[in-house]
Amino acid sequence: MRSYSGGYGDLVEETDDDEIVFPPLELLRAAAVLNVQGFEAEVFDLQVLPAQPLPRRTDAVIVSLSMPTLEEDCESLRRYKAMLGASRSVVLTSIADAALLREIAERSGADAVFAPRDIPSVAGLCSGAPLAAVTAYVPPDRSLIDNSVYRFSPLTDIDGSLRLVTAANASFGCPYPCGYYCPYPAAEGTKFKPVPLDVLVAELQAIKALGIDGVVFRDPTFSLDMPRIATLCDEIERRGIALAWWCETRLDRLDEALLAKMALAGCRGIEVGVESGDPASQASNTRKHLDLDRLVAIRDHANRLGIKMQFLFIVGLPGDERRNIVNTYRFIVGCGLDTSEFNLSTITPYPGTQFYEDASARGWFSFKPDRMTGYRANSRTDKLTVEEIAIACRFGDDLRAALDGGAEPGELDQLLGEMEDWAAAAAQ
Repeated sequence: MRSYSGGYGDLVEETDDDEIVFPPLELLRAAAVLNVQGFEAEVFDLQVLPAQPLPRRTDAVIVSLSMPTLEEDCESLRRYKAMLGASRSVVLTSIADAALLREIAERSGADAVFAPRDIPSVAGLCSGAPLAAVTAYVPPDRSLIDNSVYRFSPLTDIDGSLRLVTAANASFGCPYPCGYYCPYPAAEGTKFKPVPLDVLVAELQAIKALGIDGVVFRDPTFSLDMPRIATLCDEIERRGIALAWWCETRLDRLDEALLAKMALAGCRGIEVGVESGDPASQASNTRKHLDLDRLVAIRDHANRLGIKMQFLFIVGLPGDERRNIVNTYRFIVGCGLDTSEFNLSTITPYPGTQFYEDASARGWFSFKPDRMTGYRANSRTDKLTVEEIAIACRFGDDLRAALDGGAEPGELDQLLGEMEDWAAAAAQ
């Protein structure tokens, strides 16, 4: 899943019912910048269309690299550079750890490794010449790809009339202190960088002109600047840009008035990072003023407006013990959330975060790119072993299965009782 986990990328299990395939936005932005500067750039998405015919030759090759497919992506760059007779090769990746970036350069043979924030300088990176960077923001050029192959089932399940779905960014960067374990600040920086509203509105109009009617905004905190998003919603409605869209934000960056504007402008789904349903865990994991009762009230209000809410929880947060995780599961049941309204990921030491540095220094895990998916136990923490986190994940799977199977209250109580026994056993 491209752009998930701060752009590091995630793998999904074959049993996952969601169908999520995003276009390669960073490559499309890089190609758009090159074309603006007078170069000829093409984009080939060989992940979803592996049989695409390639050009006979090119001067430079750029490959986007995700962490779970690091080895394959490095080999791809070597292969395509040789196949196309390129004189230079470049890696584009969100990974922000300096040591790992050096390893990527060595494995891939790349002449340069750069981050999405360096896309304005892509011409110089590809040519090896001191070419000036583009100063204005250049949006992705989606006309360079076949837009019919991309999917986001959480949105299309809500509205079956949607034909084509793409991804977009209204902003970049995350200033919040969750960066101890969250990869977004490492990948995008801690400074909030909004796309100019006139450029963003023009991009949405271009998306609509391509026959696309669904958009997933990949911003870390879409509504960080609430007045700006209110203005954007007003402009979308005023111009009649008929798009259904989905975004991710924080609970404290939403209120009833903004939700109403978002609904009128086409918003159909919002992901909210909650991380824990346990008040003690909340108090020690950077979202200190999150009112969990407010979460339920916002969910109910959004649902009345036709907006689906999905709450994101993390299993194994730093400082958490078994009890904190069980309280989160009890909170999910108590809120009456169905399985489409919450997501459970696993604490993961992403390279570039302080948690990665701590976990590496303390011998808590061994770095293996194909294990770093955010959905499996891969590291211990200060309070939990890898085995305990794995058991907690299995309890989460059991809870999802019970809710999907229409479990009666007594059956849910029995499952929660098993979790309580597990939590109590840790204190013995």
